[in-house]
Amino acid sequence: MAEGFLNLSSSNKSMERLGLEYLEELLSRSLLQHAPNDKSSFVMHDLLNDLATSVAGEFFSRLDIEMVPDVRKETLEKYCHMSFVCDEYIAYPKFDPFKTAKSLRTFLSLQGKDSFEKFYLSSKILVYLLPELPMLRVLSLGNLCISEVPETIGSLKHLRYLNLSNNPITHLPASVGNLYNLQTLLLYGCSDLIKFPNNFSKLKNLWHLDIHFTPLLNKFPPLQGLRREFETLQMKDDEAVADFLSRVMTNVNQKRAYGEVVSNQQVVEKVLRSLPTNGITLSQPWKNQRICLGLPLIN
Repeated sequence: MAEGFLNLSSSNKSMERLGLEYLEELLSRSLLQHAPNDKSSFVMHDLLNDLATSVAGEFFSRLDIEMVPDVRKETLEKYCHMSFVCDEYIAYPKFDPFKTAKSLRTFLSLQGKDSFEKFYLSSKILVYLLPELPMLRVLSLGNLCISEVPETIGSLKHLRYLNLSNNPITHLPASVGNLYNLQTLLLYGCSDLIKFPNNFSKLKNLWHLDIHFTPLLNKFPPLQGLRREFETLQMKDDEAVADFLSRVMTNVNQKRAYGEVVSNQQVVEKVLRSLPTNGITLSQPWKNQRICLGLPLIN
């Protein structure tokens, strides 16, 4: 989703539904398979992994613990995806050459299965490296003992996915509100997190917010939840259009109460997208008629 691989223009399905179908297709073709000890996770066969790594060679880099990048500047400029295997202390010098990787879209930390293992990321990576990577779409920095997120995070305008889970942060900087393309924000296990910035509601494209195990967080941004609910609302098989419209309007009125602008056209489009794909039965009185939604006529 964050990399823009989902083609929504040719479908009336939600982004999450379309993504699930893509995943099921990959599973059916055995390009992915369930992890042996965790059915909620997926793995790629070693042979497929080697093939994918080979094909993506000039656009992908993975830093192992002992590896120091020794590549030409021209090569770094081509990289789109980078991951690194976590050592206990992750120092800045190993990453400094990546300041020239201006096309980098993915920055991932890779960790072992031991959830109790601690890793420490140098704050210089956050302050000096990330602002030099303006094209980032995916940033995953969970469980790295990050205590403060710098204001410069707001310069990553293309960011779609941000994972800061299991870090001892107490707050997010106000500049997070500038990440208007952000779709997924993971704050799972941030037990010291107290509050969101006041401008958090500016994240109008935020689809998924995970704040499980954040006991000190006492103010959930309700507008984000309402936006997600609106996108995922679906008509039940035996539900009348009027009843579904009532559920949609309850959500819309709550959003409007928080200052959200929702047009009648958006409501109509939502209801029409949710109609059964197998057509309307003859027993329904509005067969072959325009559906009256009780809203002002919109051209």
